[in-house]
Amino acid sequence: MEQEKLNEFLQAHKKWFDSNGEEGARADLCDANLRGADLRGTDLRGTNLCYANLRDADLRYADLRGTNLRDTDLRGANLRYADLRGTDLRGTNLCYAIQIRRNEKEGVILKQTETLKMLIGDSPYLMWDVIEKQQSEMATYRCIINLLQKELTEAQDTAEMLLDAVLVAQSAKRDGDKNAD
Repeated sequence: MEQEKLNEFLQAHKKWFDSNGEEGARADLCDANLRGADLRGTDLRGTNLCYANLRDADLRYADLRGTNLRDTDLRGANLRYADLRGTDLRGTNLCYAIQIRRNEKEGVILKQTETLKMLIGDSPYLMWDVIEKQQSEMATYRCIINLLQKELTEAQDTAEMLLDAVLVAQSAKRDGDKNAD
């Protein structure tokens, strides 16, 4: 969608929102291609953006409260300082999306988020909590791997020493057999 046409939609939406629906029109941008759109500081409260392509869009400081972003492509979008309270992000792809601040997560619905490839459900167990848990588990796995690598190295050293001892014993036996003849 061209920026000029988008601006017209957004102006009509602002008028609709400010007049409690008496003037303007609610922005329904469901399935819109807004890839790379500059939406910095835009008031998108209550907008329907389901299935929209917002890949690489700039949504810094955007007001997205109550917005339907279900099944939206937000890969690479900049969401820094965006207000996401009450936003429906079920099925949304947030891969490489830039920084959603911790204090803005309250009220965000995160079901079947593609970033995590998992179903979070209706619990308050939010995405970054899952990510923090996964990072902690990964650190634990790295420690275990390091210990196993150390044990493997020690086992290899022991095996090499035993092999050397066997070779020395075999050599000594051969020398002893030659001397006996």
